[in-house]
Amino acid sequence: MRADIAAALLHNPAILFLDEPTIGLDVVAKQKMRDAIKHMNKTFNTTVILTTHDLDDIEELCSRIIIIDNGKIMYEGTLNEIKDRFGFMKTVKFECSESVSLPDLSVLGMGKADLDCSLDLRTLTVNYNKHKIAVSDIADIVMKQFKVIDMTVSEPPIETLIANIYQTGMKAA
Repeated sequence: MRADIAAALLHNPAILFLDEPTIGLDVVAKQKMRDAIKHMNKTFNTTVILTTHDLDDIEELCSRIIIIDNGKIMYEGTLNEIKDRFGFMKTVKFECSESVSLPDLSVLGMGKADLDCSLDLRTLTVNYNKHKIAVSDIADIVMKQFKVIDMTVSEPPIETLIANIYQTGMKAA
């Protein structure tokens, strides 16, 4: 793979087409390949068109993406746009010092589709619509009701967003 890319770069092409450039590479070699592609793009202003199923490649290398299903464009835009449009549900997890019960979040006035809680002993998980609720509002309520020792906020992985587009047949373009 590395030799093929090196040969393709001999004449400093304006456009480089790469098909699964990191397939079959170990973790270290993958990162070196991604770094080389980024360097080539920045240093030589090479346009890189990448086809891949490796979503880590997409997140690290691509500023724009096109999702194609059976020859039809399902989405075309930036990675941030797809995250904003299809990844609006985020998760905040609170680890508490003792067992907790479900908090009273009714003051936020949200339905179950925009705000949902679950718990497992000392861990409270809240899924929320980032377009309608600020994590700080949730944290404020939870921290007034429980002694929180740790908190993490996460968004759905890009794999989940893309899988949802394919599974629902949703045209996102």
